[in-house]
Amino acid sequence: MMTSKSDTNREASYPQGILLVIKRFGQDLLGILFICIGVISVLNAFNLTQGKLIDQWVELIFRWFGLGAYFLIVILTLTGVVILLRHLERFPRFDYTKLLILEVLLFSFSALLSVIGKFSVERANDGLDGGVIGWGTARLLKNAIGDLPTYLLLVVINVILIINVLGLYKKIVIYFDNMFTQILSSDSEKLETKDPARENKMVSDQVGTLQYENYSDNSTTRLKSHDLPSLDLLLENPTTLTDESFIHAKAVQIEKTLEEFGIPVRVAGYRVGPTIIQYAI
Repeated sequence: MMTSKSDTNREASYPQGILLVIKRFGQDLLGILFICIGVISVLNAFNLTQGKLIDQWVELIFRWFGLGAYFLIVILTLTGVVILLRHLERFPRFDYTKLLILEVLLFSFSALLSVIGKFSVERANDGLDGGVIGWGTARLLKNAIGDLPTYLLLVVINVILIINVLGLYKKIVIYFDNMFTQILSSDSEKLETKDPARENKMVSDQVGTLQYENYSDNSTTRLKSHDLPSLDLLLENPTTLTDESFIHAKAVQIEKTLEEFGIPVRVAGYRVGPTIIQYAI
């Protein structure tokens, strides 16, 4: 039996067509698969659906991660949603490094659950606390640094990872920066108001004002020489604001103000003059 050339070409094009379909829709299919696994896993965990394959899968992840298995299901579902909706313009851009952070958070959270469960291997085998993986991680840390340091370290790691995932790191930095800026500004104002040279000058100005009013009320009476302020007042150096905290607070205020207008700058230096402070940005 003879085959035509067109049939041969058609058969040769089948693998290429399959590769094109996989290349075009493979990631979308993978996203749908992850979403389906996440949804079915949740239903099985709450005894709403059963099946030999899904029962073994859910039993396996709970034995590995314990209560952290719920977190693993969330990660799988979120990964599927991000892959499936990545082409939509209105879909918010997702930083894929957060998926890596979520995976690290899964292990650290499972280890923390095992520490809370008092490192019980029996509970880990039953799919409780942090499972076998969480128990093993917590046990290694316990043997290395002890019980309390392990607990504190895992709490700090989990808090830092959660802050990064939720995108709160920059907001927290800005909050503390504003708080310290206000503290520095208030300290600078207190130093400025308590400057003795400035207070003496204010008193001298008030005395001069009173003398001028007396001279205006009684124009025929001339002020005596001992009523006039001392000539040393002319030699007084003007007060300069050279307090480091005040200069730093103003520099931070300049950077923040320009940043609000979309101008990222950094204060590289400053020069203190007799009446003003010049900043280099």
